[in-house]
Amino acid sequence: MIDSLTGMKPGERYAVESLERTRNFPGFFLDGKYYLGPELMTAVGWLEGQRFLYDEHDPVGEPVFPDRVAGTIEDLTLTLIDGARLKLNKMRYNAQVDLPSSEVRDRPEVYRRDPTSALYNKLVVITGASSGIGRAAAHAFASKGARLVLGARDEAALAEVVEECAARGATALAVCTDVTHSEQMRDLADQAAAFGDGRIDIWINNAGVGAVGRFEETPLEAHEQVLQTDLIGYLRGAYVAWPYFKAQKRGTLINTCR
Repeated sequence: MIDSLTGMKPGERYAVESLERTRNFPGFFLDGKYYLGPELMTAVGWLEGQRFLYDEHDPVGEPVFPDRVAGTIEDLTLTLIDGARLKLNKMRYNAQVDLPSSEVRDRPEVYRRDPTSALYNKLVVITGASSGIGRAAAHAFASKGARLVLGARDEAALAEVVEECAARGATALAVCTDVTHSEQMRDLADQAAAFGDGRIDIWINNAGVGAVGRFEETPLEAHEQVLQTDLIGYLRGAYVAWPYFKAQKRGTLINTCR
C-alpha cells in the first residue's frame, strides 16, 4: 500500500524532476516501487512508508546511500538526504494488465498441472521472479507442475508470486535474494538444492535492470548497477548452479537476454 502522504496513487507512474548539480533519477515510480525503465520491470528502489530506498551500488558492491535510504517523499516531492528537493511528475503510459492474484484464486479450474509434462516435478530456480518476465515464467513453469524456487529482493511481491504458483497447483519457495551479492546467491542455490532433494534441474538468470537516457547524461553509478546485475549477477548464478549440474551430469542454464 502506498503511503497517502507521498501524494502518489496506485497504478500511476511518476518521473523524478532532473536538476543541474543534483543526482539524476532517470526512471519512474509505480505502485511504491522505482524502476529504471519500462522495458525491464525489475525494481531497483521501493518505498517504506515515505522513505525512498534505492538499491544502488558502487563499483565494489557497497550501497551508495547509507542504509539504502535516498530520501523521503511527501506531496509528490522527493527530498534527498543531502537536502535537494525534486518534484515527481505524473507520466502517461499504456498499463500492462496482469491477472490479479484474487482472480487466480477464484479460478483454480483454469490452472491444472500436467503430470505428463517433461517439466513435472523439475526443480526450477528463477531470479528476478517478483515481476515482469520472471513472474510470467514462474506462472508458466507452475502450470507444468515444476517445483519453483523464486529469488528477488522484494519479499512482499515474492509472497504474491508463491501464492499465484500455488493456485496453479505448484509448490514454490521464496528466497529474498540480491544478485549483486555473492553470498546471497550461494544461499539461494543451497536453499534450492535442499528444496529439490539435492537437485537443481533448471536455473534461470533473469534479474535485470536498465539505464534509460543518453549515455553521457546517465549517471556512472547507473551504468555500474546494470553491469553488477545484468552481467556479473548472471555470472554468479552460473557459478553457484554449476556444481549441482556437474554432480548430476545434467542441468539447464537459461540467461534471459537484456
